[in-house]
Amino acid sequence: MGQGLANLRVEMNNNSKVVCEFKKEMSAKDAFYMHRFEEITKIAKQKHKDIEKKIELLLASKK
Repeated sequence: MGQGLANLRVEMNNNSKVVCEFKKEMSAKDAFYMHRFEEITKIAKQKHKDIEKKIELLLASKK
């Protein structure tokens, strides 16, 4: 019984390590995706500003 209990504890410990590693991996991916999201958002905002400027120039040239 003692050996079976020890094996179960080792298995629990291994499972905990797997979960911990998975969490670390997901945190790293989340950080990567968040960084990528920020880059995309920055580019989109800049494009939006550029389009607004073009619209202003077009409207000004029609006056």
